[in-house]
Amino acid sequence: MTPHAPGTSVPTTSPHQQEQLSAQRKANDDAACAVMLDIMSPAWPPSAGGAQVATSALSVDQLMQAAFFNGRTPRSAEYKAGTRAVLENRIERKDIIPTYQAGTAEADAFFAGLDEGKSIWRAAVAKIGGAA
Repeated sequence: MTPHAPGTSVPTTSPHQQEQLSAQRKANDDAACAVMLDIMSPAWPPSAGGAQVATSALSVDQLMQAAFFNGRTPRSAEYKAGTRAVLENRIERKDIIPTYQAGTAEADAFFAGLDEGKSIWRAAVAKIGGAA
């Protein structure tokens, strides 16, 4: 173990082990996207002509479960809150209200979650034949 901070330690990993961990995280995240798209496919048909997507058929909870399934690289509560905020904004028309102090790790995680929420939304809309 290598000292990390006073009183704590982290395991030492070789570059090869780090590469393997990184590849596993990417595989888990790719699997999350695949699961999300599989779950969405039959339940959400596109609207006639593809002009507008029937977003009432989209579920925030279903998208969140698909995105953050067991086995995926864990994400913080703040990250998930950011993702949920975007999906609720798009589906339920709720305002996005950051509740974390700017400049903190929590705020950074929240904003990173917003980016994932936007990606999930674009993927969902593309899957059902709309324009994101």
